[in-house]
Amino acid sequence: KHHMQSLCAMDHLDFKKKSANSYEQLFMTIRQLKLGYAAHVEAFVHRPTAGIAAGSLCWGAGHPPNGLAGDLRLERDAGPTFTGEPLSSPLDILGSPVAVLEIASQAPVAHLVLRLGCVAPDGSIEQVCEGILNLTHRDSHAEPVPLERGRRYEIRVPLRAAGYRFPVSHRIELSVASAHWPVIWPSPGTNELELHIGAGAVSRLELPLAPVGMDATAPPAIGEKGTGAQGLGRRGVDPLHSRIENPPPRRASRLSRRYRSPLRS
Repeated sequence: KHHMQSLCAMDHLDFKKKSANSYEQLFMTIRQLKLGYAAHVEAFVHRPTAGIAAGSLCWGAGHPPNGLAGDLRLERDAGPTFTGEPLSSPLDILGSPVAVLEIASQAPVAHLVLRLGCVAPDGSIEQVCEGILNLTHRDSHAEPVPLERGRRYEIRVPLRAAGYRFPVSHRIELSVASAHWPVIWPSPGTNELELHIGAGAVSRLELPLAPVGMDATAPPAIGEKGTGAQGLGRRGVDPLHSRIENPPPRRASRLSRRYRSPLRS
């Protein structure tokens, strides 16, 4: 963290262009310099407003106009992101992914917000699923316990269940943040978190792979009535309108939404 500019310069990267480069490039520079695995620690500052840029008011997958998550590239400066290599064959998941992270916090209360994304060849990122954990609830939701400053914890964060196919040439990405406004109320005060990913660290992503040879059934088209389903009311004609505005130079966002229920009596 303290030598970010130096590492970028050694690899001829512009550290100001956050969306043009990835953390993996810096790790490659660390390996080339033979700094050892002790240098593989991701430190990031708590940003209470993280999450609003992508316009997501829910935890689901997909993209507009369904009111779900937007392009996750807008959230890449909220914390570390870890991106895999392009897939040579499709990868199917079915179930609840789990991220196991070795985390240290400088504050007694902190959140972890994890988003599993699918990176397309054009760079756009579609959200697959998301997981959120208040770290004071790491052992129990009934009896939360504050974090000890600087202590390293092994934290398991389950993400919401998903059935998803990562296509060929797409990449799997996990992003880490400390807030998702306005889905959750942010942790109080300032904080800096450390994510340990070097040798000896337990940090990893566990994906629930779908059974090999499982027959795939094409989903019904939007608006198509499923077998044996009964209609209720009539479908509305007014679509959902969403617009996210980020007027420069202020780092403020405004989300406007108009919606009329598709079910009418």
